[in-house]
Amino acid sequence: MNERPDVTFAFLDKSEKEALLDPLFALFYENMRAYLGGGSFEEERALWKHEVGPALDKAPRKVVLVREGGELAGFLMYYTNEKTFMIEEAQLRRDLCGKGVMRRLFAFLAPFLPAGIPHVEAFTHRENLLPNGILRHLGFVNAEDDGGPFLRWQADCAPFLARCIANTEKNREKD
Repeated sequence: MNERPDVTFAFLDKSEKEALLDPLFALFYENMRAYLGGGSFEEERALWKHEVGPALDKAPRKVVLVREGGELAGFLMYYTNEKTFMIEEAQLRRDLCGKGVMRRLFAFLAPFLPAGIPHVEAFTHRENLLPNGILRHLGFVNAEDDGGPFLRWQADCAPFLARCIANTEKNREKD
């Protein structure tokens, strides 16, 4: 693995969401523009703010921010219920991919998740090969493929989080 970047993780303070919607969208757009509806940056940003802004106000929805050198470098948007830890959106600057940042993020998040959730799930765009490969590498299986543009991935939550924590601790020992 490449050198571990110096990143920090923190939960989004929802009172600051308006100030962060544009930077969150910029990360999303940079990684996903090939898979969006084809609108301009401004059109896609307006749609994002219309959809994501109100969604962030809902109590179960949470966001973990990833910062490098104090600057936003990624985020994870998720919610939990009694059966599922649902990863709604996970974005990371491309230069940080493959450096264990997402595993570290999940290890950070693990103590904050309710105990006993059996499943973790995520959706990806079928043609977005990077996250599909990452999820496969993290032990997810394709749980549903209706032939449409999106794939539904699922894993057992406890083993997934345990692997993330163990990997993070192993790499910390090397530092």
